[in-house]
Amino acid sequence: MEEEGNDQHTIDIWKVIDPDRLASMELKILENPKLLNKSAGKTSCCIFRVPQSLIEMNGKAYQPRIV
Repeated sequence: MEEEGNDQHTIDIWKVIDPDRLASMELKILENPKLLNKSAGKTSCCIFRVPQSLIEMNGKAYQPRIV
């Protein structure tokens, strides 16, 4: 029978074997994201869902592209 009130648990956390790799990953996380195109960071750039009825009429016109 288990003791009541014993709410202690342990969690094993893996040890970092390569501290250089960890440092590299931390630097990448802190970097600003790279934009694919200069216009991608502007407020005029947006992504939206096109209604299926418009895609059926002229699907190629509604394929995403960077202008």
